[in-house]
Amino acid sequence: MQKGQEGEKGAREGARPYASIVMPTYMEEKYLGPTLESIFSQKVDFTFEVIVSDASSTDKTGEITRKYGARLVLGPKTNIADGRRIGAQASKGEILIFATGDNIYTPGWLANLVAPFKDAGVAAVVGKIMLQDSSAAEKAFANLVLWPGAKLFSKIGSYYAHGEALAIRRSVYDDVGGINIALVTSDDTELVMRASRKGRIFYADKSLVLTSRRRLDKWGRLYFLYFHVINYFQLNFLGRAFGEYEPIR
Repeated sequence: MQKGQEGEKGAREGARPYASIVMPTYMEEKYLGPTLESIFSQKVDFTFEVIVSDASSTDKTGEITRKYGARLVLGPKTNIADGRRIGAQASKGEILIFATGDNIYTPGWLANLVAPFKDAGVAAVVGKIMLQDSSAAEKAFANLVLWPGAKLFSKIGSYYAHGEALAIRRSVYDDVGGINIALVTSDDTELVMRASRKGRIFYADKSLVLTSRRRLDKWGRLYFLYFHVINYFQLNFLGRAFGEYEPIR
């Protein structure tokens, strides 16, 4: 039996899982199956549950969720931050992990994301992100600019995070008041900024997630880069994020 299946079985039988993976979704039938497969294939020595917090999709998102043995929690169609909040409320784990439904989680992702919490001073952990089917230039940007830059800026209290692979202690999440559902985007980074007041933010080099490139392909590289760079600086230095985020399916 795979460890992920053990985690789900334990959760269903009433045992508290060590980690809860919360995944907000809306109309994700094209991507969700491979995402869940990659999560349930993770080899770990702790139990975990997977909660799909769905915004009342009318496609096969719910059917796929049940097929893989994840727990389906339904909510209204609002924004991704609210989806995370609803899923977190339904979860039971000591470690709360946010993921999304269009990723491939590479072997070792989960173990390496959770391992830093052995240090009681760690409040949250950010996994490494890279585009699926990356070109050589995109890989170089991720490995030589984005990831080193995120770690470097965190040393001076300026944080980058993403909801594709973000883990936080349940106690810290509760202490800082949880997700800010007023934010249309960057709720993940803003959560990490508040969590940093409770402990250290760890950037896990070996916890790699390959994320869908559908938004980059739709927006184009220049606007994609502009959006994320401006959003980062606005949030960290002006305390506000973009108020609009185009849904792409």
